[in-house]
Amino acid sequence: LGDVGGLICRACNLAIPFHGCLLDLGTCQAKPAQYCKKVVHIKGGIEWYSVKGCTKNITECFKRTIKRHELVYTHCCH
Repeated sequence: LGDVGGLICRACNLAIPFHGCLLDLGTCQAKPAQYCKKVVHIKGGIEWYSVKGCTKNITECFKRTIKRHELVYTHCCH
């Protein structure tokens, strides 16, 4: 597999399930070695909202954080 040369990712500052992107920022272009990412916020087992965009660093990918009454996980794709 070769290097990605720049992905076009959906940039959405606030997406609500079943409604889609409310604060649409259009697109962003991931640089080589970056990915498209989606950060999902879950409370009480229900997805409340998500944020989509481009990564700045691969370390942002595939994180899972448990905050008080909230689970936040990041999924990246290339």
